[in-house]
Amino acid sequence: MKKDRAFTNYFYNVLLKGLTAVFSIVVSSHLAKTLGQDVTGISDYTGSIVSMIAIFATMGISLYGEKRMSELRDNRQELSRAFWNIITLRLIGVLVGLCITLIALFFVKYDFKTVLLIQLITLPTMAIDITFLYVGEENFRTTAIRNTILKIVNVILIKWLIQSPNDLILFVVINVSTAFLGNLSLWLGHRKYVDFVMPTLEGIKENIMPALKMFAPQAAISLYTILDKTMIGSLYNMANVTFYNIANSLAQVLISIATSISEVLWPRLVNVRTRGDNTEAERLISLALKLNFMVAIPMCFGLAAVGPTFTKWVYEVNNPAYYEAGVMMIFMAPLIIIISVNRILAFQIVVPAGHLDDYSKSIYLACVVNTISNFLLIPRFGGYGAIVASAIGESSTMIYLYFKARKIVKFDGIFFVFLRYLCVSIIMYIAVRYVGSLLPASLLTNALQVVTGVAVYAIILLVMKDENVYRILKR
Repeated sequence: MKKDRAFTNYFYNVLLKGLTAVFSIVVSSHLAKTLGQDVTGISDYTGSIVSMIAIFATMGISLYGEKRMSELRDNRQELSRAFWNIITLRLIGVLVGLCITLIALFFVKYDFKTVLLIQLITLPTMAIDITFLYVGEENFRTTAIRNTILKIVNVILIKWLIQSPNDLILFVVINVSTAFLGNLSLWLGHRKYVDFVMPTLEGIKENIMPALKMFAPQAAISLYTILDKTMIGSLYNMANVTFYNIANSLAQVLISIATSISEVLWPRLVNVRTRGDNTEAERLISLALKLNFMVAIPMCFGLAAVGPTFTKWVYEVNNPAYYEAGVMMIFMAPLIIIISVNRILAFQIVVPAGHLDDYSKSIYLACVVNTISNFLLIPRFGGYGAIVASAIGESSTMIYLYFKARKIVKFDGIFFVFLRYLCVSIIMYIAVRYVGSLLPASLLTNALQVVTGVAVYAIILLVMKDENVYRILKR
């Protein structure tokens, strides 16, 4: 395995996440003009309900599948056998979940039943998702390119066809259709890695318990993140769901960019641990932590500095109420650091070392803390309450995982690495805010703020001769 592949995969992963951010901005801005905040909130609300159903229907197969593909990728026969048994298990789970949901909807009165029924296409979309195979093979290029093409098509269709609040159904159809086609297209290249092997009942059964062990913590974390939107809509109002979703969407893109190094190194760590190469594992963990701090900390301060200016020209020009989304971005900024650190601790240290129970306990802790905080804060503060609740929940996970990870690896000097990037990021934040204060809110202003932030941050790190910057430049 070439070491350069990790940096290549990181590039493709970051490129996809960056383009996703751009597409998200374009689409949400268009929807603010056409569908409006309340109608968009209906789409987000029903989508969150279907997402919760999908969590249980797919039984955590994605993460488990990535782990198994990483472990078996050096043995094509065993890899093929595991792949077909896992994909069959997921298909069975989705069919059961879909049938139960359709039966329930038949007997239950629901205001947005038509929209919800269309959103249910998400379930068969997830049934045919084989991204886990490509992740296990460390092939992020294929998924990045195909997802980018489908996202471009999605944006074009939305800009062209969605023109009024009456187009809500069409908007949902476009989203679920392009997602389905994207997952279907991944099957065009699966024969490069696996051959067809007839699934067996015994093979399917042997994957159930390991998948469920990984499913439980995933279900918990997904529920308390997705539940935010559902609770805001139920306990506060639909408009606040829209503001929260705008802020959360951009923050999640930045979080996904910050955690890309963890995603890229996750299959490598699993494979290295399987081979018993602990020296290489410790090197990769150290690299992941340092690169994570280098990327996550400036993104946190960058979002806080640019967010309010960004919403003024993208959303507030159509509706001043969208100012709330900009303020929520400031509140969400610290989550970039907290969640990215959690991913490193969990998927670079705790889980690859075989301590899945510790990871599970950390998620259950966060789930309980977050849910209690949501019920206390959302009825009074809406989206702001949900953000604070998420920060409290994620922080509890980080503290718990840190003390567990400390027993597996040493964190010598890592605090000083964090402190170095924190100080540089604060200087960058001051420069970015200063540029924003001199100019009116516009695309040009945000562009100048981003360029200023990147330049200031990079120049200071170059002057400091930061090892990670020079490592990237050499690549």
